[in-house]
Amino acid sequence: MKRFCFLLIFLFAGCKSHQILELGAANLNTVGPVSIEANSFGGNITIVVDETLNSAKVQVAQRDKMLKKGEEPREQITWNASVQNGAKGEILFVETLANHNPLKTLSADIIIRAPNIHHVTANTANGDITIYGVSGQLSLITSDGDIKVATPLVMNNDVIIETRRGNIEFRIRGESSAKIDATAINGNAALNMRYGDGQILSGTTKSRVSALFNDGVNSYTMRTVDGNISIDIVEDPIGSEPLFNTEWISW
Repeated sequence: MKRFCFLLIFLFAGCKSHQILELGAANLNTVGPVSIEANSFGGNITIVVDETLNSAKVQVAQRDKMLKKGEEPREQITWNASVQNGAKGEILFVETLANHNPLKTLSADIIIRAPNIHHVTANTANGDITIYGVSGQLSLITSDGDIKVATPLVMNNDVIIETRRGNIEFRIRGESSAKIDATAINGNAALNMRYGDGQILSGTTKSRVSALFNDGVNSYTMRTVDGNISIDIVEDPIGSEPLFNTEWISW
């Protein structure tokens, strides 16, 4: 718990950069578990369960790689956030758009916090995806960037994680279950199972893990190119992780 609070302090304290323009925040009324659907033209997406909140909060910042020191940043992207009722409860939709970005120098960094998150879909390009404390189905896709998931909750739903030129780190509890299919082209795939019952299946190599974990019927499917995959099944996925790397923090 202390490590998780420490992470939140770093995440929201802010880091100043002349290339970053904060575009504001939106507070959205949510009741109970909320599903997240975040779609960005490019940039980092960070989704965190924060039990100190009463409802969901979304923050967006624009990053312009071409902006020189001394130049005043101007708003060049748009974003919107809304909550809609779905068949299985509330869904928080977040989207960022850049109308003119031919050189791919603009990106949008998104931070989403809510007291209870169940199911996440996140799509971006040239950015990292970082997920803490959620449950349910996951579909996380980025074209270039690292993807990290760590949650203290049981994960017994389907998980799809895909990236190119990036690493995948997946940390869950031993009470979870799944059929694991993880492939790292031009990289290494590793399964560190400290809790639960597992069976390594045929087809497992240095770059591919095929395994059955706690007789699960759901699937964990992970793919990366020019990156590594690390699947850690531990007692405390957040509290026991190595001292985190702050490179992914947006601002």
